[in-house]
Amino acid sequence: MKIAIIGISGQMGKWFASYFIQNNHEIKGYDIDLKGLSELSENLNFEASDSLQKAIDNVDLILVTVSLEESSSTLLKLVTLAKSGVTIIDVSSIKSSVFNVLKQLSERNLNVIALHPLFGPGFPFNSVKKFALIPVSDSVQELKTINLLFPENETTLVSLEDHDKSMAYLLSLPYFANLSFASAMIDQDINSLKNLSGTTFAVQLPLAESIMHNPDLITSLTLVNPYSIEVLDKFKNKLDLLIKSAKTNKESLGKEISLIKDGLEQDMDFDQSYKKFYKMYMSLAQD
Repeated sequence: MKIAIIGISGQMGKWFASYFIQNNHEIKGYDIDLKGLSELSENLNFEASDSLQKAIDNVDLILVTVSLEESSSTLLKLVTLAKSGVTIIDVSSIKSSVFNVLKQLSERNLNVIALHPLFGPGFPFNSVKKFALIPVSDSVQELKTINLLFPENETTLVSLEDHDKSMAYLLSLPYFANLSFASAMIDQDINSLKNLSGTTFAVQLPLAESIMHNPDLITSLTLVNPYSIEVLDKFKNKLDLLIKSAKTNKESLGKEISLIKDGLEQDMDFDQSYKKFYKMYMSLAQD
């Protein structure tokens, strides 16, 4: 299959390019960073295009891997540029900002897929790939295409609203929880704290530090998702309640912690959480 990857110089663009090349697909790539594009094409051995139009000419599939802020405008260009019958896959993490354009594309006899890879650019090619598929017009056909491109996959069908609401909890909330943790301690000597730390801090610190390798992503996920602020306000209110309980007495705080524990026990893997935690810790300790 001949595939054009738009935004190929980004982290996920590189991942998809490497994956498809390894699986014997012919790749054309375009990115606004033309210098980086040229260097990448030499390393990965794909055809670099200096314009969007050249990139999508005579291809079977167009994969859009640009940033969240650029997704809508890039897809909008494809409304007039893409030829009938071509498949277009958008892999942005938030779909509310692009879904109307994806609908426009589907009405122009284009096979449109709203796909969210539930993994990052460090994910191994030979592992089962998890995706969220937000149906645009024909979920059965869209799923067939995903199975063809990624034979080893676990794909969950989810509505637009449920997907973006879930992402507020799955992405925005964990990022802000880690930002809150980090911001509360950056005026301390972190290396001295590490010398005194036990298991919990040893796991939490690299998690908080890891998200800071892509600060722009945190900003984008927060501002583009229409449900993020609602969830973050809820987080703040819950934190305020815990602090208030801690200032009150032991019984008040204990009651709030018990309520949280009762809620978490809905998770079928709750009883295994401590064992999993120590596996994470031992893995980190070995590094």
